[in-house]
Amino acid sequence: MESIVQAVYENSIRYPDKPALIYRGKTVTYRGLFEQICAFAASLKIKKIRKGSRIALEADDVLSYFPAFLGCHLAKMIAVPLEKNITENQLQKILHSLKPALVFSGHTPDAYGDFFDAYTEYTQSPVFPEAQDECAIISTTGTTGRPERIVHTNKSMLTAVENLTEGTAITAENTLFVCAPFNLAFGYRRVFAGLYAGASCVLSHNLDSPDDFFALAQNCRIDHLALIPSDLAALLRADSAKMNLLARQLKAVQTAIYPVSAKDKNEFLQRYPNVALYNVYGTTESGCCIIHNCIENPKDGCLGKPAPHAEIALFNGNGSIVRKCGEYGYIAVKGDMNMKCYYKKKALTDKVIVNGYVVTSDVAYYDKDGYLFFISRVSDIINVGGHKVIPDEIETMVSAFPGVRECACVAQKDPKYGQRPKVFVVFERENADNAAHLMAFLAEKLEPYKVPASIEAAKKIPRTSTGKIMRNIL
Repeated sequence: MESIVQAVYENSIRYPDKPALIYRGKTVTYRGLFEQICAFAASLKIKKIRKGSRIALEADDVLSYFPAFLGCHLAKMIAVPLEKNITENQLQKILHSLKPALVFSGHTPDAYGDFFDAYTEYTQSPVFPEAQDECAIISTTGTTGRPERIVHTNKSMLTAVENLTEGTAITAENTLFVCAPFNLAFGYRRVFAGLYAGASCVLSHNLDSPDDFFALAQNCRIDHLALIPSDLAALLRADSAKMNLLARQLKAVQTAIYPVSAKDKNEFLQRYPNVALYNVYGTTESGCCIIHNCIENPKDGCLGKPAPHAEIALFNGNGSIVRKCGEYGYIAVKGDMNMKCYYKKKALTDKVIVNGYVVTSDVAYYDKDGYLFFISRVSDIINVGGHKVIPDEIETMVSAFPGVRECACVAQKDPKYGQRPKVFVVFERENADNAAHLMAFLAEKLEPYKVPASIEAAKKIPRTSTGKIMRNIL
């Protein structure tokens, strides 16, 4: 098998009437999904769009977006996912740099429906794309710390999905709930994993109401969740009786984007010991490459072990592989799930891909049992007079203080030490003494150089659409 669209075709033969996608009360079966994929691909050909052309797709109505995404693959064209409700200014930047042949967005006249209506029957022997064909250009902040556009092939997309299905036990028996922005790797990879396995995928853009979600979960018999860590935290803080009822049917929960907090991980394992909890590490460049089964190793900070089709090494600052247990290095990933390149940036591609490894800016170490432990993104590490301070360590300690809803640690300039930690905290209740009490607590728990120089109460911690802390804003 060389592409995700081929897997969907085979599942349309194997499970023709089974729900493939469920969204806002509407269902598309596997047969119906592949018919739409073929219709979209045929319409592109009817309109004489050349192979290899870029097709921009806004991830709004996912029952149209995913058939169009895979329709591009079947037609040997390149899908360019756009965020839901993209602004006209953002769209113009993409149009200028990528020059797509077609744009499906609220700002343009092209409509998904017109392309699905043009062709209603599909051949029983479709011609599938080849593994090395370019099939998607994905936007990300990436390992470089600034927005980049990443080119993936059918092989890299498929291998990332195989890592997910094998590493988090997604099967045709599952009903998988995916809640995420579907233009980003976390969202579309989970959906493609479900479709590859033959599962039913229940989709949502956000988790606004836990109560509505609990009702949906019972109605659809959802048994596998794919959530960002903040959404898992929201469910743990929601109606405990409803969450306990849901847990009876759950087989697994997976999180990604950033590590689930120690507090939430430990609470989940204590309350639901029979539900598998996975935290998946990956990047848009290198796919899903490290998987942590939290039940197998509940230690805080653990990233897990390499995914089934991934090879992980740690590189030091000189580009050599770190061999010693406990020694820090940059996470480097080798495998078929790695990107082909950065779009039209050969120099950057050559800098990030070293001897077949995609080298990230994330620092980690191996323990004696072969588990990887996350330290920090190198740009987040705070240098206090030569002492390296990891924000996550301070955030974990702050989160353990009663009355803290969420927090974020950043560097602030210091005339004596160069940098010192500063913590922004959202407290459950406003109180003038909150910061002083928290500071006293931290002074007892942390080494002196790790104690924050200041604590500032905040109404909200700024985060990206996937829940990552926006430290640069703080």
